[in-house]
Amino acid sequence: MDKTAIRATGVLLTERDIELFCYLNEQKFMVSGQIYQIFWPECDPRTGTSRQRLTKLAESGYVKVIETEKNRLRLFLLTEKGIDVLRKKRLDHNFSELTDVNPVLVEHTLKLVNIRAVFRDLGQINWRSERLIRKEDAKRGWYPDAMLDVHGLKIAVELENSFRSKDRYIQRFKRYVNRTPSAGRR
Repeated sequence: MDKTAIRATGVLLTERDIELFCYLNEQKFMVSGQIYQIFWPECDPRTGTSRQRLTKLAESGYVKVIETEKNRLRLFLLTEKGIDVLRKKRLDHNFSELTDVNPVLVEHTLKLVNIRAVFRDLGQINWRSERLIRKEDAKRGWYPDAMLDVHGLKIAVELENSFRSKDRYIQRFKRYVNRTPSAGRR
């Protein structure tokens, strides 16, 4: 057990729990399969270790589960109690608990979590979600789905669930090319 674990309501929070809270805070929500794959890759969900931990975090009030109407997905979101844990560690980004999920964005968001997981497996952890970008750089006027910093090279991640017109892509790429980075901006 690490030295920075926090004991609250009978649950000893681990660094893995804190990292999960950060993901949920930044990405808005995840499904259990993603959580198991990212945070307990060595465990078989059928054996129960990862499932039991996620259930314990939910029962303790750190995460909550909502079910989508359209495709009956069970989404895990961070609660205000979970955000408070992040706030104490200065990892909350001044976000607050989400009370609802836009059903139109569920598929897109879950795909982005999968992309983030692939980069994480490749050792690329400098990921900034659109939620963070919007919060930290509100003057930008356009927001990629994520930004990834790979050895100092900033890469914009754009995921489209459907085909867009060629003109739309040309305009988007022009924005990226014409963007001159400001000093101190990530």
